Amino acid sequence: MPSYSLNIKRLRANLSELSKIGKIEGKAGINRVSFSEEDMAGRDFLRRYMENIGLESHMDGVGNVWGRWLPAQAREEKLPSVIIGSHLDTVPEGGEYDGALGVLAGLEVVQSLQEQGFQPRIPLEILATSEEEGCFGGMLGSQSLAGVVDENWLETAQNQQGVSLKDAMKRHGLDYKNALSNTRPSETVKAFLELHIEQGPVLEQKKLSVGIVNAISGCAVWTICFEGRADHSGTTPMDMRADAFVGAAGFSCAIPDIIGAVGTQESRLTIGKIEISPNYPHTIPGQATFSLVLRDTNETVMEKLANQCRSTLKKLADEHGLSLSIKEISWLSPASCSTEIVKLLQEEADKGKIDHIIMSSGAGHDCQFMMNIAPSGLIFVPSKGGISHSRHEQTDWKDIEIGCRLLQNAAIRLCS
Repeated sequence: MPSYSLNIKRLRANLSELSKIGKIEGKAGINRVSFSEEDMAGRDFLRRYMENIGLESHMDGVGNVWGRWLPAQAREEKLPSVIIGSHLDTVPEGGEYDGALGVLAGLEVVQSLQEQGFQPRIPLEILATSEEEGCFGGMLGSQSLAGVVDENWLETAQNQQGVSLKDAMKRHGLDYKNALSNTRPSETVKAFLELHIEQGPVLEQKKLSVGIVNAISGCAVWTICFEGRADHSGTTPMDMRADAFVGAAGFSCAIPDIIGAVGTQESRLTIGKIEISPNYPHTIPGQATFSLVLRDTNETVMEKLANQCRSTLKKLADEHGLSLSIKEISWLSPASCSTEIVKLLQEEADKGKIDHIIMSSGAGHDCQFMMNIAPSGLIFVPSKGGISHSRHEQTDWKDIEIGCRLLQNAAIRLCS
């Protein structure tokens, strides 16, 4: 098989150009938050680029953007596609690489192969999913393609500003109910590949350019509220208080014990946001509301962690005279990458003399839902300092080139 090259300089320029979309005065980083004006502008940018290089492009009913390279033979025989994809949306004040690199890397693979005369035997598609970052509590784009959108969640989903998913989509001419009929038939897809930054420190610490992912953690998101009694901080004795913050702080301190009792090395429990009320220096907090994000690569372990968390929260509520409410925002199950695709990626890495490791992903990715449609694989490239979801997010371009080379070689093999 002939050797094919990549234009990494062009990929870098395209990422820089896309990163201009979402830079907002007064805000740090990139702000292409799901279904914002900036998010949709990024999708328009991608569609124009796809069309300029001769791909058939469209945006589906939930905002996923598609570009299709369809050779004549595949058109006649209606052969299944290889899809390369990731997402374009960002967290607020996010980085340039998360998601966008994977989409544009796939586009560079296609454009370079076109220029060098490669003729795929089957269609090659580029996919940019919508709402991957969970602004509304899920991964709408890939979940809809996999046919696993929960209708109750769809009806009630809101972002942190209280905007409903249905209203956010309506602003851009999209009907949220499209998510229930947007399933991609399995027989139309041969394989799905995704390249993504690691978002953690492992590859950098091991001085490796590539990680081949074999499992992706599940993720549960809760909102927890302790209700106590707001009292004067000077006149209320310590043993007569119902301090909601004490309950929240107690749970935070209990996290290592919970993981030690029922968790694994893959377990993660995180309180990322907390609000107390009345939130005055001389007033005992009467209410503490906080988030909990629970992750593991094994769903049975996730369930044990969830049960242990509930038990600990109830015990703290009873001890401190508090009422307790727990709202489950979302539950995304863990997933295992296709052994077939993992093996293919290993073989291509070995052929290309690319040092690599097999690793799990603690973060969720579109790949975990695309697995419901077709054999799927995920390639990691390092994140400097393990930093992600930050304007300081960065990946060395030498590592990106190596990861893209592996992505290209895997795509060639699957399309030949």
